[in-house]
Amino acid sequence: MQIIGHQKIINFLNKSAARDSTSAAYLFCGVEHLGKFKVALDFAEKITKGTDQKINPDIIVIRPEREPASTRGGDRSSTRGGEKKGIVKKKDIKVEQIRELQRGLAMTPYFGHCKVAIIDDADRLTVSAQNALLKTLEEPDDRSILILICHDQEKILPTVKSRCITRSFNPVSGKEIENLFPSGGLSRSAVFWSLGRPGLAVEFSHDSSKLSALEKSQERLAEFLRSNLTDKFSLAEELSKDVPRLQEELQTWTIIFRQNMQSPTDFLNMSGEKSLEMIEKIAANLALMRRTNSNVRVVLENLFLAF
Repeated sequence: MQIIGHQKIINFLNKSAARDSTSAAYLFCGVEHLGKFKVALDFAEKITKGTDQKINPDIIVIRPEREPASTRGGDRSSTRGGEKKGIVKKKDIKVEQIRELQRGLAMTPYFGHCKVAIIDDADRLTVSAQNALLKTLEEPDDRSILILICHDQEKILPTVKSRCITRSFNPVSGKEIENLFPSGGLSRSAVFWSLGRPGLAVEFSHDSSKLSALEKSQERLAEFLRSNLTDKFSLAEELSKDVPRLQEELQTWTIIFRQNMQSPTDFLNMSGEKSLEMIEKIAANLALMRRTNSNVRVVLENLFLAF
């Protein structure tokens, strides 16, 4: 199993496994595509002593069920409202899945050492599911270990978080991303847009359309910055009709502004200070749209006045 980066975390986990001093629960935090699940799975294989097994019955993986977003609503071919063909919607992890997990952990380990439960996308746990999980965390079995993997730890209840050993995963270096493709099979643009996330780099190598979509977003930002106020408000009206697309677009712009702070680009023609201001304004407005019932179009128009 090839794992890129996170050596300090891996060393910490390996020492715990070697000393047989593992904790009852861990919380792995960080943005998507960093390799958190790979690290968790590698650790689980080592402590269950099932590293050489194709199937390890002592490792239980819980993750959100998925459904094609295009099956929702009347028109399956719709491309509006985030229901584009092929887009998959993650469901919440419900209490029933946690009950099933607890039954699995109660069984005797197959290899005789311990059982490990990995909850992927743990920030999708409902409040009820997290409260149900507390019973396992409060009364840990010395034969079972929990690993929660989350992208937004603010969604994890403090009572759950306080009972876990937390490890934060950070983006890896561009050089490490390049080393994934020793023959030079990854373009400079792909390295940039992978944002230090090995999983994204692998996706780009398999599906160039994802990289093209990000490059087109950069082109749209350049065009937007050159446009007049009327055109900007027209874009606000268009994006406000498709909130998932809007959020994705603004998050991509944030990435571009952040990169401009580190190494200014010609097409932006913007200072680092102005780029930071834009990042902060975008973040504030995204939070406003997520947490309130504000009119999305009005929020966007106010945001675009700052450009």
